[in-house]
Amino acid sequence: MHNKSIKSWLRTILEKAKLHNIKFRFNADTLSRYEIGDLSREWGYDIDGLIDDLQEFDVDWEENITFENGDFISWELWNTYEECAVNYSISFIDYEKVNDEWVESLIKFQRGLL
Repeated sequence: MHNKSIKSWLRTILEKAKLHNIKFRFNADTLSRYEIGDLSREWGYDIDGLIDDLQEFDVDWEENITFENGDFISWELWNTYEECAVNYSISFIDYEKVNDEWVESLIKFQRGLL
């Protein structure tokens, strides 16, 4: 029996970063622009923590996910699927290839094939 499920697009990217030993964090520095408070996040591999931060601080800013190597993603929760990543600079993966593979998996899931 074939047992495969699809991961979220963000989780897919972050797992690739972890695989390449590139730490990431929620870019809490931008919260000061919104006077939300002083919030700092350590570099690490806490995917669930980063996703929790994105949901808790759903405000419009750029580069809200930063990587230790200087890469970034601007993630918008009001978009859907791969369109959530509205701006990015990622050097540790072939972003377009990984995106295409993810979209293909999503289509298979929607068709009931995964």
